[in-house]
Amino acid sequence: MMTSYEKGLLSELCALIFLWLKGYRVLKWRYKTKVGEVDIIAKRGSLIVFVEVKKRVSKAQALEAVDFKSRRRIEKTAQHFLKNKPLFQRCEVRFDVMPISFGFMPQHLKKAWIFGE
Repeated sequence: MMTSYEKGLLSELCALIFLWLKGYRVLKWRYKTKVGEVDIIAKRGSLIVFVEVKKRVSKAQALEAVDFKSRRRIEKTAQHFLKNKPLFQRCEVRFDVMPISFGFMPQHLKKAWIFGE
């Protein structure tokens, strides 16, 4: 039996592979700072994507788990990352969610929210 932690890691690995197959270059996985953390930071062209991966029974439950507090945490982490990576400061930024339900293909919900909403 897998622990919740192990299920989360497996979900993130599935998301990483899925993004890679879609042409994204993963810059950071499990990026943690003093202001917060984000599961995946990826780049595609001039776009930087901050991705939250949620393993839940349903897509609806996964989306509900990305609440206002978690979005603010991810945004603060994104600001920290961009502040410390001048090369990426002119890139377009997007916040995505990838709900994962085992037995189904990962879904990639682009523009899950807009900064500050």
